[in-house]
Amino acid sequence: MGTKLMLNYHEVTTDFTTLGTAAAAWDAMAGKFESLRTTYEKKVPSTTTSGAWLGQAQQVRETRLRHSSTTP
Repeated sequence: MGTKLMLNYHEVTTDFTTLGTAAAAWDAMAGKFESLRTTYEKKVPSTTTSGAWLGQAQQVRETRLRHSSTTP
């Protein structure tokens, strides 16, 4: 069919700017998830001990919080 084009090391160039930008955005997002996790851990468990949750709802919530605190 046609002639095969063979590239060598010196003919291939790559601009990693876009990849670097994407990596920085992923790092920023990870920081936001960590912040969200911290907020969740501080605020949500207290709802089961504040008296806002009663009876079976409180028992189920406590069980789920215990399970989520042992799961990474």
